[in-house]
Order: sequence, then structure tokens, then C-alpha cells
Amino acid sequence: MSIENEILLESDNQNLVKEADAKVRNIIVDLLKTGSVQFELDSLQYKLLRKKENEDFIRSYLRNINIELVVDPDIGLAYIKNLNREDEIADAEDEAQLDPESEAFVEDKFLINKSVLTPFKSILILILRKYYQERFSQGESSIVIDIDYIKNALLPYMNISVSDRKDQQKLNGALRDLCEYHLLKRLPSEDNDRFLILPLIRFVVDLNKLNELLEEFRKVNGTVVGSEDADNE
Repeated sequence: MSIENEILLESDNQNLVKEADAKVRNIIVDLLKTGSVQFELDSLQYKLLRKKENEDFIRSYLRNINIELVVDPDIGLAYIKNLNREDEIADAEDEAQLDPESEAFVEDKFLINKSVLTPFKSILILILRKYYQERFSQGESSIVIDIDYIKNALLPYMNISVSDRKDQQKLNGALRDLCEYHLLKRLPSEDNDRFLILPLIRFVVDLNKLNELLEEFRKVNGTVVGSEDADNE
């Protein structure tokens, strides 16, 4: 049984579930599946969540299963996280000691399942987070990045050829996965090579550790990273 079905059957929430509108229940399921609801991806769903009675219901439902709903109306983002996880996060950070292959920079399991991250995807997320912060700090609200910039930004961290077909396929596959994780949205373009970096990325990587993690990745031999990714594909 999937996690969302298990939660929907939680005894403490049975009365709440019966009273909920089907669309609101779908929002809860989506939150539990993907960790977030974003205006940039589904404006109607986000607006429905933000109706006071719906948001109150969703917040109450999730709190009963020890999950917190966090809403940032300035960037059009609602996401979930576990309650009272400060000690758990601190222990994980101490254990990882900023090992770039531990994927410990993922702040909450609801946002991205760490088991799906390869070192290659981890580097991509860090590069996107850094670019997002640079543009956001300059006052931009919609942060768009193109694939050529991404390719060049990858070079200090691993061996990747802009002309090698296998490398291109690996990059395209990783970008496709990041779209599925709701960190990117592919924009319509002639070459299909432009992406909107979604606000959720702000809550995936701890900004205070960003440069340190990138430096750790820089120290990793690019051929080692590449071979490990190949084993994971």
C-alpha cells in the first residue's frame, strides 16, 4: 500500500477525510507524493489550497500525522515537512560531515527522496540553487536558465563533453528527473533547452552550506563521479 493510501486510512483523520471535498483530498495526496504545490506548475490547485477553509483543513489533517504545511505566498509555494525534526537533521549533518556523495543537503525527505539522487543529479541541484540565488538576489522573480549555461557550469565538477552523445543523454535524463521532482519546469522554446527554476529549490539546499558542498564536489575526481552515475543508471 502506498504512503498516501496508508495516511488516508489513518484512524485519527477518518472524520476529516469524509468531510473533505474530493479536490482538497487530491491536494493532500499530491503534497504527500511530491512534497509541494506550486503556483508556477498548477495555479488553479495552488489557489484552491490557499482558500482559507481548505488551507485550514489541510493544515489540520497533516498536523494529525505529524506533518507541517508551510506556505510562502510571496513565491507561490506550499510544501510539507516533518514536525520536530531539528535533532534528527542535526544528527544526519554530523554523520554526513558534508560528504558530497551522502546527498545530506536535502533538507526534508518529502521534498526529494535521497535514494533517487545520484552524485550527478546532486551537482545539478547545487548548481541550480546557486544560480537561482544569484538571480533572485538581483531582484528577478522568474529565474530561467538554459542548457548551455548548465553544461558549462558542470565542467569544474565532473568530466562531461558538450559533444558526446552519451553525456548529452545523461544530462537530458537528469534534467527530466528534476522536472519530475518539481525543481525545474521546461519552457516552450525552439530548441526545448530553457528551464524555469522553481521556488521549491530554495528549500531543498541549505544556502549556508551551498558553496562548501560545491567545493567538496570540486575535489571529487570527475571520472569517479561519472562512473558511479553510470552504475546507477
